[in-house]
Amino acid sequence: MAFLVVGPDFARAQGELEEIIVTAEKREQSLQDVAAAVTAFTDTYIAEAGIVNAKDIAAHIPGMHLAVFSRMQALPTLRGAQSGEDSPGLDQPVAMFVDGVYKGRVTDWDLALFDVERIEVLRGPQGTLFGRNVVGGLINVITKKPTDTTRVVVEAGGGNLNLVDLKGVVSAPVSEGAGLFGSITFSTRTRDGYTFNPVSGNYLDSIDKQAAKGQLRFTPSDSYEMLWQADVLRDTGFGQHRDYIGAAPESPEFGGFVPDDDPSVSHQASDGGIDRTAWGTSMEIDWSTPLGEVKSISAYFEDEAKLPATDGMGSPLPGLFVETQEYELNQFSQELRLHGDDSINGRLDWVLGLYYLNIDHARDRSFSHDFAEGTFLGDLQLDIFGNTDPQFLQSFQAVRTDSISGFFQGTYSVTDAFRLTLGGRYTRDKKDGVVRHAGSSFIFSTGEDFSLPLSATFSKFTPRATVELDVSEDVMVYATYSEGFKSGGFIQFGLDRPQDHQVPLNPETAKNTEIGLRSAWLRNRLTANLTAYSVDYTDLQVSQLLPDGTFLQTNAGRAEADGIDLELNAAITQNLTAWLNYSYFDGTYTYFPGFTGNKMVAPENAYTAGISWFVEFNSGNELRFRLDMQHKDEYFQDPDNSPGIMNGLDNIMNASVNWTIGPNWQLTVWGKNLRDERAFNYLNDSSVFMLSAQQLAAGLTSRAANYIEPRTWGLSAQYSFE
Repeated sequence: MAFLVVGPDFARAQGELEEIIVTAEKREQSLQDVAAAVTAFTDTYIAEAGIVNAKDIAAHIPGMHLAVFSRMQALPTLRGAQSGEDSPGLDQPVAMFVDGVYKGRVTDWDLALFDVERIEVLRGPQGTLFGRNVVGGLINVITKKPTDTTRVVVEAGGGNLNLVDLKGVVSAPVSEGAGLFGSITFSTRTRDGYTFNPVSGNYLDSIDKQAAKGQLRFTPSDSYEMLWQADVLRDTGFGQHRDYIGAAPESPEFGGFVPDDDPSVSHQASDGGIDRTAWGTSMEIDWSTPLGEVKSISAYFEDEAKLPATDGMGSPLPGLFVETQEYELNQFSQELRLHGDDSINGRLDWVLGLYYLNIDHARDRSFSHDFAEGTFLGDLQLDIFGNTDPQFLQSFQAVRTDSISGFFQGTYSVTDAFRLTLGGRYTRDKKDGVVRHAGSSFIFSTGEDFSLPLSATFSKFTPRATVELDVSEDVMVYATYSEGFKSGGFIQFGLDRPQDHQVPLNPETAKNTEIGLRSAWLRNRLTANLTAYSVDYTDLQVSQLLPDGTFLQTNAGRAEADGIDLELNAAITQNLTAWLNYSYFDGTYTYFPGFTGNKMVAPENAYTAGISWFVEFNSGNELRFRLDMQHKDEYFQDPDNSPGIMNGLDNIMNASVNWTIGPNWQLTVWGKNLRDERAFNYLNDSSVFMLSAQQLAAGLTSRAANYIEPRTWGLSAQYSFE
């Protein structure tokens, strides 16, 4: 099922919805011809919705959530596929690709999006064409490429919280006669924090992010093209709030601290933040040969990040729970594929390829704990060790991943109206590394220092089969069976014995059955698309901090999820469009000792809806107005379904007004979260760290909370010509 997200540019031609070309199947297709659950955001939608990072993308996808535990730990969830574990030895179930390059680590979601052509979101397992670690789905970001047209865009904006947003792009022929074109893109975004910390006197959650990208495109002939890209990102945002909510601690060490109900204030001993530098380069080659279209994508990427002292529990007591991290990643990937569309008298469209990925990933993660007497853990430590002296654990893990795979997919037109697609991918992952512990934290460590080697190999064949039937020129139905594979791997800390860290988690698999309807009505003024799916997950990899202060890190056995995706887009008039994107999800852990029967991590009902209206004046100027709303039912954040550890969005409203003046100027006024809803982004139970045994016995709890951003607004001016 292909889904279309519209904007005002879709209602130009006599009120019709216009066509979007996507590459969700590794080849160019009209979005409405793709037999898969795909949502595409156009450049107009991205600009008018103010999508500048991955959190913005997730907010516009019903059923998707991007939980942020720290500024270098983003944990994506889609169709119930979720993992709370982010160590180098394991992977995430939802991946991102930027211009064909895999971005699958927790810091990779820290993007600076500008000059983007479109964003494609593929729901469900994508194990054939995209491969490993996409059991829940993926985000495919495609940036704009330099052409033979000179294009200059400069944009300056500001807003509340002293926002300063500057962006620019210059794209032009370098040597048109030689077929050489280039572009340079830059962006810088700074903003003050929105959460006050009375303990330090600082404002947290500031933005200080810069990014740049250069491209050279060489087209010496109609049959050959090379595209070189290089990009860099610098992020030094200060602070991240972890707000304490719940019962007031009884321990006298808290000095009578009483938590407040103000999400804009967070009493925490450590501010946190991020210090990250990432850069990458890639070479993409397209070559038309008698055998078919050859594409090669070679890419190298480096990422280094430091997390300063961060409070994980929202505690005003210095040292109660402090975490620091250092992170380093080097990645090389090579994809080679061959595509043909004229085999067997033009009835067979096929693609086959090879893919290699090498990742060297190391993380040094340290915890220090100074538990207060009169709290559950403080008294437990006193009972076991006879003291409440500070405890410290330094945990280091470095893992090298070598992954190689081969894949194929072919679509055969049995008749002009009936098509059959078969595909498959074989993946082999080898992981080698080391895990080291020093120090002692009785809740997270084994109590002894160790250094142990890690080694394991995982392999999987993931097939796909799809049948499509054109009921009419504007109505298509399809049915798909597909599988996804998330590699196994190693846990960094939190296990009972040193040797347990050498035992890998099993690979996670997803078997997806899906039927879909895609339809256009009223001369393409209305599209109605419906998908119904059922996914059987096996060996789900789960990790969470349990209420007793220990970590649950294991394979969850099995889970089953059923759902429906509905998307409606309407060109109500030539000037007015409206859309609704709705998701229903019902997922349960069917075999998970201690948690069997619990709900999976996704909202039951979620939707985004909006309208976009424009009017064009005789002078050629144009006024555009956009309003959208996002809603997600409350849902449990973790497999244990802890009461109070729930996320959701209650009708978040966003709006923008754009005034186009002549061919070159645009003025925009925008607002996000206009109702100033402070919904939870991430929660963890802090009760055993903060409360006494008597308070716990009485049913009292406490939590550490991270909220979505408050109401923000701003204005920008853009000058462009081409």
